[in-house]
Amino acid sequence: MEGSNKQQGEVFPWFGLDIGGTLVKLVYFEPKDITAEEEEEEVENLKSIRKYLTSNVAYGSTGIRDVHLELRDLTLCGRKGNLHFIRFPTHDMPAFIQMGSEKHFSSLHTTLCATGGGAYKFEQDFLTVGIFGFYTIRIW
Repeated sequence: MEGSNKQQGEVFPWFGLDIGGTLVKLVYFEPKDITAEEEEEEVENLKSIRKYLTSNVAYGSTGIRDVHLELRDLTLCGRKGNLHFIRFPTHDMPAFIQMGSEKHFSSLHTTLCATGGGAYKFEQDFLTVGIFGFYTIRIW
């Protein structure tokens, strides 16, 4: 099973969100095993987003990357990389959605998986702006 996602060309979910009542937690998987072919096919937007997310520890006035929580050299679904954790207040979700639109997240052809009560609250906003395929995940 190791490497099966890469071999089959499936889109890997690079992002995940837990949208709570007061805090949003964003998880970003930064692949470190990108092949030359993948590098060539990677759109400039993804390179820009990856650089933005991994070279900053603060985003705007309220977003914070918890560097001490990073998981390095992790293997997920056959891909090797680092897992980054970013958090910001839920009241800043509209700004996050707007940034996603401005940075052309929709060009990434990826799905954003989200959980938490805010996933339902903001689902229509994500779909209206069209920045991601959007799936809400219900956890009981």
